Amino acid sequence: MKILWFSNTPCSASAQLLGKSYSKGGWLNALQGELVKNVDISLSVAFYWPKPLAPFAADGTRYYPVLRSGGRRPLQRIMGRFLGWNNQKAELERLMEVVRQVAPDLVHIHGTEENYGLIQQQLEVPVVISLQGILSVIALKYFSGIPFSVLRHSDVLRARLKAATIGRHYKGIAQGALRERQILAMTRFVAGRTLWDQQVSRLLAPRSWYFEIQELLRPSFFDQVWSKKKIWSAFTCGLYIGAGRL
Repeated sequence: MKILWFSNTPCSASAQLLGKSYSKGGWLNALQGELVKNVDISLSVAFYWPKPLAPFAADGTRYYPVLRSGGRRPLQRIMGRFLGWNNQKAELERLMEVVRQVAPDLVHIHGTEENYGLIQQQLEVPVVISLQGILSVIALKYFSGIPFSVLRHSDVLRARLKAATIGRHYKGIAQGALRERQILAMTRFVAGRTLWDQQVSRLLAPRSWYFEIQELLRPSFFDQVWSKKKIWSAFTCGLYIGAGRL
């Protein structure tokens, strides 16, 4: 069975591409590690990357970096923010090219924060989308009752010059939330962990089938051997640090 993931990170290849200190997406790495142990599964992972990078194989997985539109240089990206450049059509075609290369039996999209889910209307194979951060709710509570006229004064000059102000960030979240609702409205299979995920799926993807799928713990949770002595040492150390801050 050929499975194609679309992920916000390079998963287990993150350390190779971003440095060993990179730690995001750990539970996906754990899931990937278990999947590749199954000889009947061929796993491919697609992810956005800021510059051209050829597909490569590692950790029993085939990786497909997809060029992120908006310019390779920092100045190009800043100009894109100011001018509102939108190259989504080109990005979706690159995603479809990966699908054509892999020819998967199942597509699993991790998260609704990116535009990956828009390609499902072009696919004939089953597509499942895992819920992660819900942009629609983040956009609703973004300011948490604090007037924008107050928050905008906290923008430093550097943020203004880089088009990275609070207002522009909110605009990006709001646009992403609209896209997210479009994605979930056409989604047939949704995966989540919590009652919150299930309730969100009933609101934003009312025609979908919901699957409860728990995440896997990273290996580091199992590698540690705890003892009363270690716990007491950590506790007393915390007390000393806390007292020093008083």
